[in-house]
Amino acid sequence: MIASDGWTITDGGAEFIIADPITLFPPDFIYQTIELSQLFVSVSCLAISIDDVYIASVSSDEEEDLPGGVDGNTVDDIVISQDCQSVQLRRERNFRLNGRVYTINLSVDAGFGDIGFASVQVYVPRSLNETAIDDGVAYQEICGNGLLPFIPVKDDQIDGLVTVDDYDSYSIDVKFWPNPSKSIFNLKFNIDNNVKVAIYVYDITGRLVHQKASITSNTYQFGELLKSGIYFVNLILGDKTQLLRLVKY
Repeated sequence: MIASDGWTITDGGAEFIIADPITLFPPDFIYQTIELSQLFVSVSCLAISIDDVYIASVSSDEEEDLPGGVDGNTVDDIVISQDCQSVQLRRERNFRLNGRVYTINLSVDAGFGDIGFASVQVYVPRSLNETAIDDGVAYQEICGNGLLPFIPVKDDQIDGLVTVDDYDSYSIDVKFWPNPSKSIFNLKFNIDNNVKVAIYVYDITGRLVHQKASITSNTYQFGELLKSGIYFVNLILGDKTQLLRLVKY
């Protein structure tokens, strides 16, 4: 679970005290590597260690490349290492707004079905005298280290099982937030209003826990009744399929 003064995994006998937000400055468009060891004040554990923690996803509250060059005309602002133990973040922000906030979402499997989640923020302020303000997820990268299980999907275009590698094939333009979430998940589609999207949500065992065959709005909310855990979302739009990995705690 996540506590106000840290992150505690009770069943695993581990306590992780999360560090204060990290500030990246100056905004010179250069990568800065953030290691897992920088994200914790202290680690006290019996059964697991910091090596059992990995970066599940990293988001930015600003788009990857904003029009007009206000953030430097760069892409790949978030690059998660292959082992998901570190991430490269580009030191940049929209100089016209309120600073960029990167959110690093962490996960640890303590055993006995106890999975813990926590988030750490990294700021790129407009100036050293200001604090960046989080405006919600605008761009996100997901860990792709093969830790995720196979996912059964109900799509005639897909034969058998879909692996973690398919998470990078964003064929449907969709934004989703917050992730992780305490309550609901929001989806926002960049599609025509008359287009219908189907959604199928599976838990980590592959059991279908939520579905809607026809979403006709550009926005959709779900997850209020879901228990804590990792979920895999299959979105279908015609012959296009989008796979998402969401976490509820």
